[in-house]
Amino acid sequence: ACYSAMMVISWLWGRKIYRVHYNMRKIGLYTMLAALLYYLSWLGLFDNLPSQLLFNTALILLYVFLVYLFERKHLMRRVTR
Repeated sequence: ACYSAMMVISWLWGRKIYRVHYNMRKIGLYTMLAALLYYLSWLGLFDNLPSQLLFNTALILLYVFLVYLFERKHLMRRVTR
């Protein structure tokens, strides 16, 4: 909670001193997606460890794939420069 409070205070103070145009919608989307996937991994849907680890790895790969899908236009512009 303390780190979250420091982050919010720094962000608010930074908006006043040095404005950076963050895409808050995308940041919120990625945060909510990560929280959802974390919750799914926390449920413990499998009884044995190898299956749970495989499922958690699949969730991480799903997150990376979804971020790639959302950011591929931006990434391709960076690569073709």
